[in-house]
Amino acid sequence: MKIKEIITEDSETKRELMKEFAGIRMFAEEYCKPYLQEIGGFDKAIIDYPLYRGIELIEFPTGAHSKTITVNQNRVPTDTPEGVQILIDDWFQERVGVRFRQTSLHCTGRFDTAIAYSGMATGALIVIPMGEYHYAYSAQYRDLFVALGKFNYKPPNGGAGMSVHEAEQFYKARINEFMDSGDYRFDTNIRGAIFSGTEIMLSCKKALVIRQKFLKKLVEPE
Repeated sequence: MKIKEIITEDSETKRELMKEFAGIRMFAEEYCKPYLQEIGGFDKAIIDYPLYRGIELIEFPTGAHSKTITVNQNRVPTDTPEGVQILIDDWFQERVGVRFRQTSLHCTGRFDTAIAYSGMATGALIVIPMGEYHYAYSAQYRDLFVALGKFNYKPPNGGAGMSVHEAEQFYKARINEFMDSGDYRFDTNIRGAIFSGTEIMLSCKKALVIRQKFLKKLVEPE
């Protein structure tokens, strides 16, 4: 990776951008060491294997292109029924001890997927977890929510004639069947997951987020 030789801004602006970029690198190399070690370094994390997320209502300091965020550890689903998310997270917790739907940033290695979620042509962030992190992705489901929408997990006749306990057991069995079929991978081959473009659930408490538009303007592959 190298700094682009020609930047449209004047030389003073260019110096400021390069100064900011150097600061982002130093911060990441200090506070994101475990992830950078796995991915192969800062350059790999932002150029070769970027982990994207669509921009949400994140306010950046004036003039800044990066910031640290605290990840919600009690995420409430907006579309998936909460009871279904609990069953999915029970499945994850029983296997690896992490409630991925509740504690994760949902990311992807595909820029077009990230901007589709953000609704903005350049609205994508590059995410680098800080400190301890875990991740999960499916070899079968590119997007868990979309795949779940195609799976019939509801009891017949709306559960008529079932006791509450019987209905609960039915839902649990069907969701477990759905998750078992997902061929989920945990904390392994992050590069392959990013390259595949599948949904990656990144569970961490804090993360560094960088505006992709800023990096695209400033750096380029060797």
